[in-house]
Amino acid sequence: MNKIYIMNIVIILMMFITGCNNNPADSVNNLSSLDLVELESKLLETQEELKKIEEKLLYESINNSKLKDEIRKYEQIEFRFRELQKYIDGITRIENLNYEIIYNTNNEIGLFVKDVPKEEKIERYYLLKLSILYSDEKDKIITLWSESQPALDYYNQDYDNEETLEGWSGFDSRFGEIDNETNRITYFYSRADATYIDFGKYTSD
Repeated sequence: MNKIYIMNIVIILMMFITGCNNNPADSVNNLSSLDLVELESKLLETQEELKKIEEKLLYESINNSKLKDEIRKYEQIEFRFRELQKYIDGITRIENLNYEIIYNTNNEIGLFVKDVPKEEKIERYYLLKLSILYSDEKDKIITLWSESQPALDYYNQDYDNEETLEGWSGFDSRFGEIDNETNRITYFYSRADATYIDFGKYTSD
């Protein structure tokens, strides 16, 4: 509708300018004061219409941007919900949780978790299940080990942190950490690579 209106205005303007003569200059010279007033009025109307169209387009653009942000936010919520579903399913499938406390200091507890398959997904499930069991250990770090000897060596500080370029090889048996001081859960891929896991009160933010 706006396009048709503007086209009509353009046609009227052309008619004013060309008139009935072949010489455009003569047509302009022959415009009466009433014609000029009407022409100026039509121009103002056209400018107002164009302004309204620009404002409408700007409004729609802003709204589209907000809508995209909302969609993105809900996609992230959906992703976290599906992750949580997956974690809960994995945790509930753990039938035998065997672990031994290797050390317990003022700020850290070391757990030797027995018979954990060396598989990232399974290790994560064990880590999350233990985070539920130890969530009330305020201001403490709970470290999970798949072998007892490296846990003991770590506790006794009987290790060389500069053994390799990536540090002590014993850290390869450390697969998780529950930090109740900063509310973070860390999963260790290896001695030199790790990631945070979002789960309940534990966030990566």
